Amino acid sequence: MRSLLILLFLSLLCTCVRAQSAINFGRSYLLRSEFLEEDRTLNVLLPTEYTGSVASRYPVIYLLDGATDEDFFYAAGLLRYHDDHGKR
Repeated sequence: MRSLLILLFLSLLCTCVRAQSAINFGRSYLLRSEFLEEDRTLNVLLPTEYTGSVASRYPVIYLLDGATDEDFFYAAGLLRYHDDHGKR
């Protein structure tokens, strides 16, 4: 009985949680495709040490179907983790 009450309490607690703010991770650009005659979204995550200099070279990964509601956060998070821990 006690475990049932605890589960009930936890389920009520979880239903009260609301989103507080958006998570900003990377940057999205909207590009117009003349060939497809539609707008396309390009999501970009730059390395933390990126300065905009053309003198430095960085590895690039192209992720197809990498929308923010698909695999972008998963792949970008893994890359950022490895980048932050010096594992290139």
